[in-house]
Amino acid sequence: MQSSQLKYIKEKADILQVVKSLIPLTAKGYAQCPFHTEKSGSLKVDGKKQIFKCFGCGASGDVIDFVMRYKNITYKEAFNWIADFCRIGDFKDQAKDFVPEPVKELPVSYIKSELMIACREKSNINNFSTWLRKHFGDRKAAMALATYNVGTSKHWPGAVVFWQVDTESNVRSGKIMLYDPETGKRVKEPYNHINWVHKVLDLVNFNLKQCFFGEHLLNGNKKRVCIVESEKTAIVASIVYPDQVWLASGSLVNLTAERCEVLKGREIILFPDVGAFPAWEEKAEYLNQVMPDTHFAVDKTLSGYTQKGYDLCDYIIDDLNHFK
Repeated sequence: MQSSQLKYIKEKADILQVVKSLIPLTAKGYAQCPFHTEKSGSLKVDGKKQIFKCFGCGASGDVIDFVMRYKNITYKEAFNWIADFCRIGDFKDQAKDFVPEPVKELPVSYIKSELMIACREKSNINNFSTWLRKHFGDRKAAMALATYNVGTSKHWPGAVVFWQVDTESNVRSGKIMLYDPETGKRVKEPYNHINWVHKVLDLVNFNLKQCFFGEHLLNGNKKRVCIVESEKTAIVASIVYPDQVWLASGSLVNLTAERCEVLKGREIILFPDVGAFPAWEEKAEYLNQVMPDTHFAVDKTLSGYTQKGYDLCDYIIDDLNHFK
């Protein structure tokens, strides 16, 4: 395969037409991703950039990558297949006999709530709690920790557990993390101190399906929902701005349409870290497309900042320190 041939095929083959011939595609280029099980369309096909990207499973690439993965064939086979498609112009006869194997979805696993309750009783003896009390006082810190079911882990001395509890009060698992009690920053040296309760307990065949951190707080109220990335930021923001429900997604990848089903019909404000605005704005656009009865917007408070990684928590703490 010569580079000139490859370039010609990529210029000739319109990824929108190729993908549309394989799977249903909306006018704006959204579709249900064929590479993982989902209820809402998380796949976006960009005709201008000639690429595809799934916001659910992370699959991405160009037209050859899509055909290769969809049909489970080699790069060369995908190249030749697209070459035939470009010459013939009608893809349906060749695609009609391809039926992708259904993905078997495993049942969601849960942690016994008794474990979370026992862990939560010691919420005030970890490094994160120490840092939180230093900035907000014992009463406010204790209320916030109790609200979010925060606990303490013995996995590392001073480690905190951020439990994920869904709207049905099921405990999905707990994220174990270690913070510096003085700076409030995560301990990443000599390694990144982050783990999961189900892994530490070595639970066999545990199928983790994450929910939002703080998701249980959606029950019984119609407050505006604000979503940040880190659990720490959600807790801090809930103390300073109590009129909203503050959730944490853990990462942008976790902000999928399937997970956002619990937010249906609400007004959602997303708070990206500095440097991540374009990606979060793209995600908001996608979510508004696939969930038209729910409104997602991106807060611009930190849009003028340049320090990479700076987030709403840093902004709040800097503001508090300014008035001390």
